[in-house]
Amino acid sequence: MLKRFLTNYRVFFNSLYYYRLAGTTTSHNICWKCAQNLTSNLTFCAKCQAIQPVYHENFFSYFGINKSFSLAEEDLKKRFRQLQSMVHPDKFGKSSPKEKELSESHSSFLNQAYKTLIDPRARGHYILKLENKDKPIQDNEFAVEIMELNERIEELEDVNEIKSSLSEVQDQIKSLTDALEISFQKNNYDEANKCLLRLNFYERTRKLLLKKLK
Repeated sequence: MLKRFLTNYRVFFNSLYYYRLAGTTTSHNICWKCAQNLTSNLTFCAKCQAIQPVYHENFFSYFGINKSFSLAEEDLKKRFRQLQSMVHPDKFGKSSPKEKELSESHSSFLNQAYKTLIDPRARGHYILKLENKDKPIQDNEFAVEIMELNERIEELEDVNEIKSSLSEVQDQIKSLTDALEISFQKNNYDEANKCLLRLNFYERTRKLLLKKLK
């Protein structure tokens, strides 16, 4: 148990270290194993094929896609499976301890990147953080509306009424997600923050409805 904890602890901080290191030094242009210059592929050395530390600036660059809220989810899933097949620790069972550790860092980074980018809300929050535009906002009038909606939902007992309410909430989530995409296209970060706040409220309401259907 202690050994597993120490391994996970080391992998996490190694991943965090390399994530912060990206873009601040030129050392990531050199392979740690054979000193070959790295070009476009920062994950594996073209000469010795050694896996490299996680030197990517952000989750988008790791997947090799542009930093944008608009993305093709099927393409992201396909790229995730491709990268997973390349960096999964099972592929490095007979490799050196350093390469095993690096594969674990990549696998952890990859899973977190995919989890963030595949979810519109998480992707939106992540872009705002990258742009240093993520800020707390208040929408008291909307918060009151949601509170009243949740109170009405709590009183619902008829399954058909619950399903109807769920459908309405899902429509609102879709509408807000579309509005969020437009706000990012226009670089309107204030509106993006507002859309995300409302999406967070509606997501909690959606979960409340799903819970009542169980």
